[in-house]
Amino acid sequence: MTKRLAFLLLLALLLRLPGWAQTVVWDEPFSRMPQGWEFSGNWDVTDGALSMFYYPIVTNYDFTAFSPEIEIPVNGGDLTLMVFVDVYSTYVTNEVCEISVVGDGIDDILWSHELSSGLFGGYLGAPVTLNLDNYSGETVQLKLHSYGATSQALWGWFVYSLNLTTLFDHDLRVVEIAGPGHLDPNQTGTWTVEIGNLGSQPQSNFEVKLFSTKAVDELATAYFDQTLLPGQTGFAQMQWFTDEVHNTTVDALIVSATDQWAENNRSKPAFLRIEPELNYTVLIWDNDNGIANIQNPETGQEEDASTGIKNTLGLAGINYDLVQTLPSDLSFWDIVIVTMGCYCLD
Repeated sequence: MTKRLAFLLLLALLLRLPGWAQTVVWDEPFSRMPQGWEFSGNWDVTDGALSMFYYPIVTNYDFTAFSPEIEIPVNGGDLTLMVFVDVYSTYVTNEVCEISVVGDGIDDILWSHELSSGLFGGYLGAPVTLNLDNYSGETVQLKLHSYGATSQALWGWFVYSLNLTTLFDHDLRVVEIAGPGHLDPNQTGTWTVEIGNLGSQPQSNFEVKLFSTKAVDELATAYFDQTLLPGQTGFAQMQWFTDEVHNTTVDALIVSATDQWAENNRSKPAFLRIEPELNYTVLIWDNDNGIANIQNPETGQEEDASTGIKNTLGLAGINYDLVQTLPSDLSFWDIVIVTMGCYCLD
């Protein structure tokens, strides 16, 4: 009996290990200002971090940051934050940084750091992992709270990311959809959907559907009758064609009666252009100084205007000529695209 109990305890621990078939139910990298957060005092989101600064200096300060409401899964979960508390030891007396879970009748401090203990973490942050199993099925908020004699006691409190994961019995997700970016009318396209099993139980007998933003009903359906073991991935293929010339996006959706987390059942939309039977020529005049000042919404990286235009045309299968100097005779081209860019003037 003792050996059996020890084995069951070991199995339970293995199932809770981070990274093993874990479903991400909340992920915030703070790459931009997130929606739903409420701040008091010197809190802000800047330079890729949720940050509380010492300035303006406030005595007897009491600053809080509240997250949006989040529903903790019925299986509970682990919340991991990457944290750095940078201390100005000369002014430290009784100042404290705390992380709490708050809700209806709840205000539980799960992590606390007294500034008199020195700094916490480093410039990339150190992990703080909070187990939220006690709040399973409840709607709560995360509260970051710092208070004490003077805000000058710290250079800053920085949270670079937070990530809530849990382990479901049944959870399928779309890893990726791959297919053509452009087709001719009546040309058949094939889309391959990669599916992952994040749950703790084998999964089989579910549907994968292909949708278009320009259509009400699904374009195609594949029935997945194989078995995906926990941690495994598989593939489903679907084909579709149309004679209607248009631009659209397509995406894939997993339909499973047992799935416990629907937020990861749909893929990101993929661009698709049904090309008209026309001959036309395109010229891009790259008329700027190459400063990357446009944020790519998919990657979060800064790009210059011509890069985005070239990527878009390439994805649509549209050929183009690129020049740095505008030709004197434009009669050869049917479409001329000009980037005005960003200039530094004296």
